[in-house]
Amino acid sequence: MRRQSNILRYHNNEWRKLSTTIKNESTEYVYYEAEIPGLSTFAIVGSTLITQPSLEPSPTTSYFTQPLIIYTLTVGAATVSLTIGFLLYYRKHS
Repeated sequence: MRRQSNILRYHNNEWRKLSTTIKNESTEYVYYEAEIPGLSTFAIVGSTLITQPSLEPSPTTSYFTQPLIIYTLTVGAATVSLTIGFLLYYRKHS
């Protein structure tokens, strides 16, 4: 099931949604391409409903879980890809 995701750019003290297209997807990942007007801070956000966590601590709580590592790597790869894309675009048009 595909979740709705957006890529946002932080510029002039506000978050703005970027125009994105889905380039490829598998059962685990969706690969997006975004048009970026400049180098900035980016965020990938989704519309998944977040439920209230229980008040009881979990006995197997870990700070470094598999989903967190995958999320961190995905965000890092997206940031690097967007930065390289911007640099190539800037180099071509300058």
